[in-house]
Amino acid sequence: MSLLQARGVQKRFGGVIALDGVDLDVPAGSISAVIGPNGSGKTTLLNILSGAYKPDAGAIRFGAQDMAGSPPRRFARAGLARSFQNIRLFSGLSVLDNVRVGAMRGGGPSLLSVLLNLPANRAAEAASREMALAALQKVGIADRADAPAASLPYAQQRLLELARAIAARPRLLLLDEPAAGMNMTEAMALMDIVRRVRDDGITVLLVEHNMRLVMQVSDHLTVLDFGRRIATGTPAEIRANPAVIAAYLGSKAAHA
Repeated sequence: MSLLQARGVQKRFGGVIALDGVDLDVPAGSISAVIGPNGSGKTTLLNILSGAYKPDAGAIRFGAQDMAGSPPRRFARAGLARSFQNIRLFSGLSVLDNVRVGAMRGGGPSLLSVLLNLPANRAAEAASREMALAALQKVGIADRADAPAASLPYAQQRLLELARAIAARPRLLLLDEPAAGMNMTEAMALMDIVRRVRDDGITVLLVEHNMRLVMQVSDHLTVLDFGRRIATGTPAEIRANPAVIAAYLGSKAAHA
């Protein structure tokens, strides 16, 4: 059963057709991936699926809800969280407080409760701290909880952004180039974390250029080229697809 479904999604930027009638299914409980050459529309599609862009045409369903054209806050309330190609952290906050921002996604106590430090505020503070620490533990950087976010090395900043998204307790996690800038050892460790996230019940949809990682971690792939879907299937099916080989993977990758 699809947790997220898109049908006939179109998006233009002036005279440029970024997406031309794209269909996508993300099965619940899966790690799915969108791949394709640079400029094929992958990030544009993620932006539409998270509400950052409005599609010019097409339907999007998230669970039982019709979401096409909804703002990001509605996607977030429905249970979607995402990371970005460019890291977006609160560099002046600690690692822990960055993740607590995600843990408080559903809202906190009232302003009066905060001002008077009522029990409801203290309980919310304790709960957000517990969820944030659990997310940091999951990605392996709980020992850096009190460090300034800006002091982390690049790979750990990537993990911090992932922890913040996990702390939001999403049903669906969108990852845009999560391994960008990582070496292979770091990227493989990241993919192990993504598998554990899926095993904890969070469906994952990722865009990633590292084909070795994508083929190893994904249950299902969708391939875009020039804004159109040219293939969909399992990693084995995608490796053997002549259209994908011609557009993206290359003959050497097809036999890897």
